[in-house]
Amino acid sequence: MTQTMYVPSIPAMSEFFSVKSSYLQAVMAAYLIPYGLSQFIYGPLSDRIGRRPVIMIGMSIYLVGAIVALFAPSFEWFLMASFVQGMGTGCSGAMSRTVTRDCYDGPELHRANSLVSMGVIFSPLLAPVLGGYLSTVFAWQASYVFLLVFGVVVTLAMLFWFTETLPVEKRRHERVMVSYRYVLGNRRFQATYCV
Repeated sequence: MTQTMYVPSIPAMSEFFSVKSSYLQAVMAAYLIPYGLSQFIYGPLSDRIGRRPVIMIGMSIYLVGAIVALFAPSFEWFLMASFVQGMGTGCSGAMSRTVTRDCYDGPELHRANSLVSMGVIFSPLLAPVLGGYLSTVFAWQASYVFLLVFGVVVTLAMLFWFTETLPVEKRRHERVMVSYRYVLGNRRFQATYCV
């Protein structure tokens, strides 16, 4: 949601930061690159210390990024905030599949993964509509107020209602490179990312 909500606000943001609209395309890259790369950290870390602490770490990082984005005094600060937000939400990319795998198997796992996939597909489609509405009625910062409040709600929900899905006895303390070798050697992973 974070990576597409700002799109309708690009003209207002370019005026606010005194940069060309084309520069704001860098915001997407600044978000998506750490989002993807941080999953290589969150996955193995969650295998060691559990899912819940990793989710809380990721959400805390995201909230810091959201606050900085909301109050960014310059485009450079805003770009850095987007980087931090991407680094934080990388935990959701890693944990959304991991938690379902911890809790389900067989047909139930397929159903749970289908629901996760629907959320992943539809939230970036709905976010620009909501972002456009908020920026029209209020200002471009309203989208980031929404994202901050939404992030706080999710963090509190995880803090109070999410229970650990990886028991201590199932945690792995192998070297990270072993996990990377396993993931990068997995044919399903290779097929997904080669397409």
